[in-house]
Amino acid sequence: MQRPEVDELDRTIITLLGVDGRLSASEVATRIGGVSERTVRNRITALLQSKMITIGAIPDPTAMGREVQADVMIEVAPGMVEIVAVALGE
Repeated sequence: MQRPEVDELDRTIITLLGVDGRLSASEVATRIGGVSERTVRNRITALLQSKMITIGAIPDPTAMGREVQADVMIEVAPGMVEIVAVALGE
């Protein structure tokens, strides 16, 4: 399956939802300006359906009694993502 093209509007929507995934399509459209709520809603739906994004809850470890939180970022060469994922899983 070919990935859909992600344009600048999609990137802006993704950025806004990355900061607050609870934003409505109306609020996203207002923050962007010059784009309709319907367009934003359709873009979000397409991004979700194509699995380009997911929207979920991220628990706050400190609120759950944890004293330390760590985010790990791994840069992987193109074509090596699956190999690295399997190695990390093992």
